[in-house]
Amino acid sequence: MQYKIQFINDHETNVDKLLSLLKVQNYELFPALFSSDFLIKYQQKKADLVLVSLTLANLEKESLAKLITLCHQDKVPFIAVLNVKNIDQVGNFFHLGVTDYILNPFSEEDVLTKINNHIQLTLLVKDLDSQVTKKIKEKNDDEARIYMLKEDKKILYRYFSDDIADKIINEGHKDKMIASVQDATVMHIEIKNFQRISELLTPMHLAGLLNSVYPDFMELILSSHGSINNIVNDGILTTYGIPIKTEKDVFNAIQCALSMRDWVKLFKTVKPDYVKDIDIDICIGITTGEIFAGSIGTFRRLEYTVIGNIVNSSARLKRVAAKTNSDIIIDEATYQKGKNFFKCNKIKAKLHQEDDKPFYVYSVTGVNEKTVEKNKIEMFI
Repeated sequence: MQYKIQFINDHETNVDKLLSLLKVQNYELFPALFSSDFLIKYQQKKADLVLVSLTLANLEKESLAKLITLCHQDKVPFIAVLNVKNIDQVGNFFHLGVTDYILNPFSEEDVLTKINNHIQLTLLVKDLDSQVTKKIKEKNDDEARIYMLKEDKKILYRYFSDDIADKIINEGHKDKMIASVQDATVMHIEIKNFQRISELLTPMHLAGLLNSVYPDFMELILSSHGSINNIVNDGILTTYGIPIKTEKDVFNAIQCALSMRDWVKLFKTVKPDYVKDIDIDICIGITTGEIFAGSIGTFRRLEYTVIGNIVNSSARLKRVAAKTNSDIIIDEATYQKGKNFFKCNKIKAKLHQEDDKPFYVYSVTGVNEKTVEKNKIEMFI
């Protein structure tokens, strides 16, 4: 059987030796430059493996993420070809969802072994999936549908509130879970001065603190129709409007942030003895705009995540909040959509002292009760 390999490159003459080696081994190759048509070529050819020779400097992450998502759906291995001098980029590629990597210059034996192993492993996984699906179908079509529905819900409930998960399944929104560019509101939440706190506490007490904070924060996020995208150490990344957009996404995000502020005030009055001499505060950054949303990772471990400038910007605003007395900072786009419902103060901010391009953000001080009552907007609905 002749296996098909798509090779995507950012230079026409790059890694010719690798292409020649694969041709000799009777692989069917269809090269493509990293341009607008490489996704079309992948969908037309349906490769058994994808090789990509790119540097992060030339990388369009959103375009690459779309291809990686397609590969994951088809259970197709995705291998990056890197120069030895770019070995420090390996971690970044794995974060995007690359299955494996090849270093150039390379050993012919190692390259052929890697490629063959990945293809054979993928074929084995597809065959097992096919057998399982066949057995379920043979047992009973209705039972199979019920089983798949339960599995879908089990995955969705990890990221979304129950009502949004039900809408995704019942109203035909599952296609939006694959990969799409959408408008959304992004919120980064962080425990202020977490690094200093981690130095003062034992690992057990630090874990105890996080287990005191995170469960309640996650309930606030889900109850406000937010989606929990990622949890890393001291921070939570959450989105509103993914995959189902509503007119109240900005309102719900800011209201959730204000609820977290109230929770922290209450926590300070009942916090455990091991943090009684430590100030516990939060810093939150909220942005609104266009992002890529989709599954990133390998078919062994997929993660539904978001990528885009406003994701990075919300993290920057979180850092602005950490350096000021304002615990909730929003960008201009979020302010314009929420200014009628919330009281805000305008702030001139810089990311660095030497930064000659300051920008304006807004600190949320509270709810504009009169406007909310006038518009009869019910929180989290």
